[in-house]
Amino acid sequence: MAKATKATTTGSKVVTKVTRKFVAKLNKFVEERSLYNLYKKLVEEARTEIFAEIGEEAQVLTHNGVEVAIIVKVDKKRVNLTTLEKEWPEAYQACLEVAPEYHIRKATPKQ
Repeated sequence: MAKATKATTTGSKVVTKVTRKFVAKLNKFVEERSLYNLYKKLVEEARTEIFAEIGEEAQVLTHNGVEVAIIVKVDKKRVNLTTLEKEWPEAYQACLEVAPEYHIRKATPKQ
């Protein structure tokens, strides 16, 4: 697999030349990410509609005497960062860390 080569640095950006094959891979990534976000939104909307109709409680759903779904209550533990920051700011600051992330976004071609 051919690697991209760093070409030049302009201002605060590193400009890297990539192959046509890489651009196709990038386009596929952008399309798949778009679909992921769409489906994630659709799943949340469907979940909201279902719970609006049957209520949020543990239950077994049946149709014509056949089980079609089981709603199970699951208690997940999580840290409420807002409360931690408000009530114990020193502990919040002590636990706060910066983790760099690199986001990929498609560039709009200049005209």
